[in-house]
Amino acid sequence: MSRVLILTTGGTIGALPVERIDRMPHFKTMPPEGDVVAEALKVDFKEWDTRCVSLEPRDSNFIDAPYRENLARLIEESEEQRVILTHGTDTILDTAAFFYERRKGHPSYTGKPIILTGAMVPLANGTFSDGYQNIAFSLQQLCSLSVPPPPLESCIVRV
Repeated sequence: MSRVLILTTGGTIGALPVERIDRMPHFKTMPPEGDVVAEALKVDFKEWDTRCVSLEPRDSNFIDAPYRENLARLIEESEEQRVILTHGTDTILDTAAFFYERRKGHPSYTGKPIILTGAMVPLANGTFSDGYQNIAFSLQQLCSLSVPPPPLESCIVRV
């Protein structure tokens, strides 16, 4: 099984817990330090071979072109051939479209599938969070691919 690069960007999946999941605030509060997703990987997904890179956590409404360019650079320079990108749900499709266009004719994306995933409830809310299932699904999908993985025409989005 190949190592999976996991890039965390914040979003609901990495936000601080919310009091009521039936009344989610529009903007989520990011932890002042640490990374909820990285911690979950160490504890709940330790059997998977992953390398986690925590970027500046942002509500996805604040993920802009320079931030996406930095994500692309990290993916393009990575040795890992499988990538999960945790992302807020408000603009996850914008980032998927960015990578769809970016990977056209770019050799560093050949055979390197990227799954973007997020959550409607923060991981910090524990078992109420759909983020655990989304990360598990993403890891299972990437690790079930043949080596090298088949060429993909687009990014996969799991929310």
